[in-house]
Amino acid sequence: MVKKAFLSLLFLACLITVNAQETKEDIQKKQQQLKNELASLNKMLNDIKASKKQSLGQLALVQKKIETRQQLINNMNTEIKALNNDIYKNSLEIYRLRKELDTLKRNYSKSLVFAYKNRSNYDYLNFIFSATSFNDAIKRVAYLRSYRQYRETQVTAIMQTQQLMENKITTLTNNKTQKNTALKDQSSQLVILEND
Repeated sequence: MVKKAFLSLLFLACLITVNAQETKEDIQKKQQQLKNELASLNKMLNDIKASKKQSLGQLALVQKKIETRQQLINNMNTEIKALNNDIYKNSLEIYRLRKELDTLKRNYSKSLVFAYKNRSNYDYLNFIFSATSFNDAIKRVAYLRSYRQYRETQVTAIMQTQQLMENKITTLTNNKTQKNTALKDQSSQLVILEND
């Protein structure tokens, strides 16, 4: 039951990740568009300020400027929410990878202890020659080889999991940096909105 819930949660997180990445690009495009619109409105406002007769136009432009800046701030909120989702998912993935890495290391250490206890050549030869038939001896040799390959596979799995975890940590750090930048942009926009 718990396994099914975890798998469905993991599947949902994957779907959200795909949508979040598309949304991030759209959000950033929308932010750039809104910033361009604000620059255009500022230019128009400066042109209108030169002529006092057009005070109604100035008022309308100020209202439009405030509205556009509010849209920009809302867009930034959406980006921050998407970054929070990414940070949460990456934190969960790092936690999962740490647990998996601990399990892999524990299993590998157990296999090393077993190999150390049975390390002498005499034990290997005794294991092989105690076979009841030639086919049994061949199977025992194959077993010893497969056990050695199993330990090598464990080392490879540990290294791959460590690399994957390091990549996720880097991604998490980048997400946090992006979030901090977005929060700074948002606070500066809020100050400008208050001034407007």
